[in-house]
Amino acid sequence: MKAAASAGLILLLMLSASSAPVVFANPGSQNPVAAAPPVSRPTTASCTVTLLDNQPFGPTGGPRGFTPFLGTFSPPSGCPPPWSKVVLDATFTVAAGRQFDRIGMIWLGGVEIFRTSTAEPSHTFGPVWQVAKDVSEYSSLFADPQSVAAVVSNIVTSVFTSTVYETATLTFYETSLQFPPAPHPDAVLPLSRMPTPTTAPFFQLTSPSARAASAFTLPAHLARLSLEIYATPHSRDEAWYSNQPTPYAVANGLFGGTAFREIQVSVINTGEWNPYLWRPISAVNALDIPGYVVDLTPFAGILSDGNQHTIALSVFNDYSYWLVDANLLLFEDAGVHGGLLLTHDVASTPSETVDENVNNQGALFTTTASRSVAISGEVEGAAGPIVTSIEQTLNFTNRQVLNLLNGRENLNGNERITTVTRVEYPDKTVTISTSDTYPLAITSAFIVPVNVTQNVEFILPATVDQSLSRGTAVLVNGVTQFTSAFSDAVHAKAVYKVGSELVTNGQTTERYFNEDSTAACFDHFLAAAQGTVVADTLRTSC
Repeated sequence: MKAAASAGLILLLMLSASSAPVVFANPGSQNPVAAAPPVSRPTTASCTVTLLDNQPFGPTGGPRGFTPFLGTFSPPSGCPPPWSKVVLDATFTVAAGRQFDRIGMIWLGGVEIFRTSTAEPSHTFGPVWQVAKDVSEYSSLFADPQSVAAVVSNIVTSVFTSTVYETATLTFYETSLQFPPAPHPDAVLPLSRMPTPTTAPFFQLTSPSARAASAFTLPAHLARLSLEIYATPHSRDEAWYSNQPTPYAVANGLFGGTAFREIQVSVINTGEWNPYLWRPISAVNALDIPGYVVDLTPFAGILSDGNQHTIALSVFNDYSYWLVDANLLLFEDAGVHGGLLLTHDVASTPSETVDENVNNQGALFTTTASRSVAISGEVEGAAGPIVTSIEQTLNFTNRQVLNLLNGRENLNGNERITTVTRVEYPDKTVTISTSDTYPLAITSAFIVPVNVTQNVEFILPATVDQSLSRGTAVLVNGVTQFTSAFSDAVHAKAVYKVGSELVTNGQTTERYFNEDSTAACFDHFLAAAQGTVVADTLRTSC
């Protein structure tokens, strides 16, 4: 499963304290696993609706590639809204054989509710795994019948022989005093295309100038809104963070566009490097690829003026193609009327520099990028004006050392994004500060042994250290009300030898850690060797 290049979700967990580790029964499993916590579920009555029932993807004559499965959804008659929670459960099976990792997606009414990456099988083992996702934010969508579209971009041939099967359900939990209705937007609108028997709803952006765009006429009493973006890189941009400047890349048969990408919003993205790195512990966010959430509340006043407005997406430095769509999440308030954009300090492009040191044996590339954003807007509430201000800074570094003579590459990179959102109500000011970091370190090589008696055609060693961390603080009138710290770190290494006998060796560990000021804690450690889980330990005390 590929390393998913996407922002992480903060999971605030209410768990009982315990000083002793809890050991699960996963050791010995070869099926894909991840250290993220399971979705909590209410104990109320529930109803389940099936979206896909062991649907095959890949064989000729059925959904294959980007041709979608099409179906329909009807709300559960036995569990009318409101709901305390809605959970998507997806089960995947990949037949034993040979197959790439594939991207998977599900849409209802053109709204993407799930994106994932599939696992690769072996010739003797077909992996099976489940993913659960809290999709309560789409509750307004689930209240009415909707079209269903689903893609697993699998293709079965005489070489790539494995079919992927998917079952997906939605479970609707009733409310109670203990489990009140889940908060959710009043409306969810898709920034996507209408699906057809041959066309999936996403946009395929193939250059920096390509745009995914939709026009909207939004309600008059719009208090706040955000854009949830699903985006994954593919083909020559699949490992964009290891790409080189285009002139050098073209001259040496490599991939260009530099090592920096930015998904831009205007108002008018498993098998990577070495497949044995990810067996069976997946890369960060690979099984449930989250959306990037962009707060557009400062624009609420001008977007609710009754006129049509176009919202568009593009990918800075796009060198191949990205699959992109988005959901517009709307929150309404009958007491809100009118508003305006106060400040808008956003450059059209980020600041990027690339330093090169190239010779006939290899190259050193250092890429840096930065951006600062300052936006504020006002809406008129029933008790007075409400001003939302957003300040964000991004700093990106990437250093690549290429040795062309020995086929070696070393990559070290980091990205830090800090965001401060301040909402000034007539009676209080709420400030939310977040700091995200995404460090990445990769070593890889393509080694052809000099000693032919080894009977090895080539050797592919690789290591990946990938992590995602976030710190959050919430203040009211300058007084801290809540803090949390989260991290998800994967270390993977593998050696793949090809010759008269295939030799593979891989080890992976993952630690998922979250704690907050309510004393909630989740600390989960996984370890795997040779494609099998060897340790699975959970601590609920930090």
